[in-house]
Amino acid sequence: MLGHYKTPKESLTFENNNSQIFAIETSTISGLVDIETVIEYKDGKNQSKKMTKMISLSVMSGSPTAFSINDTGVSYNSETKWFEQKFMISATDKYNNKINQGSMINISAIADYTKDSTGKPILYGKFGTQKADIIKNSDNKTASLLTDSSIFDKIDSYRDILFVFGDVKSYEALGKWDIDSSSNFNSNTLKLKDNYVGENHNGLGFAIGHNYMEEPCSSDSREWVLQIDSTDGNYKLDSNGKAFVTLKFPAYMVGKKIALGVNFLGKTPETNKIVRSGEVYFKVLSSFDGLHEPESIKVKKGTNGQVSVGFDIDTGTADKFTLKNALASCKVKVDNVAINSIQEHGLIKNSSACSDSNSEVVYWTLDLSSTSSTDDGTVTFSDCQVKDPYPSF
Repeated sequence: MLGHYKTPKESLTFENNNSQIFAIETSTISGLVDIETVIEYKDGKNQSKKMTKMISLSVMSGSPTAFSINDTGVSYNSETKWFEQKFMISATDKYNNKINQGSMINISAIADYTKDSTGKPILYGKFGTQKADIIKNSDNKTASLLTDSSIFDKIDSYRDILFVFGDVKSYEALGKWDIDSSSNFNSNTLKLKDNYVGENHNGLGFAIGHNYMEEPCSSDSREWVLQIDSTDGNYKLDSNGKAFVTLKFPAYMVGKKIALGVNFLGKTPETNKIVRSGEVYFKVLSSFDGLHEPESIKVKKGTNGQVSVGFDIDTGTADKFTLKNALASCKVKVDNVAINSIQEHGLIKNSSACSDSNSEVVYWTLDLSSTSSTDDGTVTFSDCQVKDPYPSF
């Protein structure tokens, strides 16, 4: 539809004017378009003439309102001794057009979740016992997070960030938020620092944490940082509305569930109004090659007892790292053996739980009994991987 002085028209008619400015409204479609322009006019001899011209234009999309975050693989860097997890982020506008205007997005990450006063991580999703609302504050153009009960008394507002996730219809409330240090952390409401001109949104999932992870049993109280390959976290979407992000992490983070947040904050080209949008993606960090399989266990006929097996991270190189503070999973095959129980070791919540007999090293203790009086038995392991520490939240 043609726009002429803000009045939509199917065609334009004018006299004694060889130069005319008009706009073309494309409604919900963006991208490359060929427009056929037909001009009917009378020449100096009052003869009717017709001129047709094909014009190729690039129609700009709207602002990003929906993001898709896809895991594109993990590799091991033998020089840095760190792993590199890659993601592809795709953005579309509210009409599902891919973003073609080179918008800037911001990426942030949570490596570890802040725990409340009971020691429970602040991570609540579809199956969680808490839900959150984003409540707008029109007076100062900010927002607050309202939860079912108070769980914020252990938050460090200078190091912790908030991730909000939920239905795409709540896009303006999703993604990362900074926490206002003036919040009453003994209440069920968090003040948020970011500018917000959106609406209220209810029944959302949320997580609070930071981009570092403590190694509680290390002698030097070590902190590992989850690194993003952009120094300021900003990325520019390409002409297909995509950006590629790499997270770098040490072996200690293998088996840990991290969260990746993406946000856009800018103005819509059509209304010049501020738009905020975001998305959150959860990922259990792992090695491409998984874990080395423990050696087979041989059980002599007619005997029983306990055997321990440990787990190393398979880097695909000669480099080996012990799996720490995580959960392991293997396919286990038995022959002439009964497994009475498997006890998992290595999950440590804090440094007070560390001791010579209780460390972060992951291993299993298997209680085994021979089921044959004539033949020895075996226990073999295959397809060993790390296991999701929070499968339902």
